[in-house]
Amino acid sequence: PSLEWRMLTVAVRAAVEEAGLAASLTEPPPAPHFTLAYGTTDRPDDDIRPVLDHVGRPTSATVGSISLVSVDQDPQQGSFRFSVLRKLPL
Repeated sequence: PSLEWRMLTVAVRAAVEEAGLAASLTEPPPAPHFTLAYGTTDRPDDDIRPVLDHVGRPTSATVGSISLVSVDQDPQQGSFRFSVLRKLPL
């Protein structure tokens, strides 16, 4: 990841810790990413890898803003609800 990404990650995590919420932090993502789907069952990767090999290739995108979100997870339903805490224009 870039220096800017590392600096953003450190600053956001420090703010969360300063707010007394350090226990709620998970490991930071290694790099910015888009999540397109979540699996809801435990299965071997071999089932999906051949299909995904033919879907999409690395690309670039312009990002106009980032959102800091709170996530409510229901693993049994495979659902994730995101509440935007703050949206930051870039």
